[in-house]
Amino acid sequence: MKILILSHLFPNESNPVLGGFVREEARFLRKHCQVKVIAPIAWFPPIRGFGRWSRIGRVCSRELIDGLEILHPRYLLFPRKIFFSLCWISYLTMLLWTIRNGDFDLIHAHSAYPDGLAALLFGKAVKKPVLITAHGSDINLYPEESRIGKILVCLALRHCDAVVAVSSDLKNRIEKLGVDRAKVRVIHNGIDIALFSPMEKENAVSQKGLSRRNKRILYAGGLLPVKGVGVLIEAMSILAISRNDIEMVLVGANRKGRTDREFIHMAKDLGLQETVIFVDKVRNTEIPLWLAASDVFVLPSLSEGFGLSLVEALACGKPVVSTTCGGPEDIVTEEVGILVSSGDAKALARAIAYVLDHPEKYDPVRISSYVRQRFNLEKIASQIFDLYRSLCKVTC
Repeated sequence: MKILILSHLFPNESNPVLGGFVREEARFLRKHCQVKVIAPIAWFPPIRGFGRWSRIGRVCSRELIDGLEILHPRYLLFPRKIFFSLCWISYLTMLLWTIRNGDFDLIHAHSAYPDGLAALLFGKAVKKPVLITAHGSDINLYPEESRIGKILVCLALRHCDAVVAVSSDLKNRIEKLGVDRAKVRVIHNGIDIALFSPMEKENAVSQKGLSRRNKRILYAGGLLPVKGVGVLIEAMSILAISRNDIEMVLVGANRKGRTDREFIHMAKDLGLQETVIFVDKVRNTEIPLWLAASDVFVLPSLSEGFGLSLVEALACGKPVVSTTCGGPEDIVTEEVGILVSSGDAKALARAIAYVLDHPEKYDPVRISSYVRQRFNLEKIASQIFDLYRSLCKVTC
């Protein structure tokens, strides 16, 4: 079976940490079928001086990574979502120009818009089934931003052959958009359990040059308001009032690829410049070491389609604290962590303190085993491949 994967959420030279979950899923799917990836990026002339846009302009048109052929054709996408409701036209034109033959059995688009809508129309043209995976923003954000955005997302989801939601919350939201519930299936994102596994804390602390005395809170992800980073810093200021044995590490960057100055200033204004450590975004392969050096992982999002970073932390045997904001409810149980209401800094601080003060309640081996059973990419890829076969009616 030959699968064409479409996704603007795919790592590239300008943004190597973008959409790693899509790349990893495609890599594991190669064990079941032939995979070709179209990962379009915004067109920008190859000139210097325009930050990440200049980096985008220098991305190669073709890559071969882990045996995957990845094409990076260009399409028109303007900053700040200007004319965003029209970018599907450029995306579709790019597909018609790039794919000159129908030598594949199925199209799998990641994100309902623009990928999903363009895939739907392209699939109609080449008479191939279309599967769309919804990851979060395409359901939680786009339909709320504008009426036309909602229409475009609904058009893609209602008329494709099947929809994968990465969490139960997303599935419910998709059904509320008028999509036939019979064609919506929950398949979670997964992780490579060979990469994420428990490691010795002392060794990791030594490698990162961190304090051996302190207990450590870790956040890894985008430094964005929607991720609740400001709430987390506020929670840290509450914790710091009554204890001096903790520090917090924030690994990530803002949308421009830099550590966000707003959060740096916030930490400084709260007197946390000595206890909050900012680390620029790192490659996925470095995350296990940061997790090993920590005592609790926190994802304080205000809205989350799934929350793959929670799964990564749990696979490394670390308890987690997160919020009831969508995806985390499918992941976090009482045995592996605590969920609190989103946006509540006091509740977040209490939950973090409880986990730090009761390490005996969170056995690393049991925590890691829980994730390996539920979110192993080997199993996830098998589930997706079974869906491919049902859509294609092909025995492989």
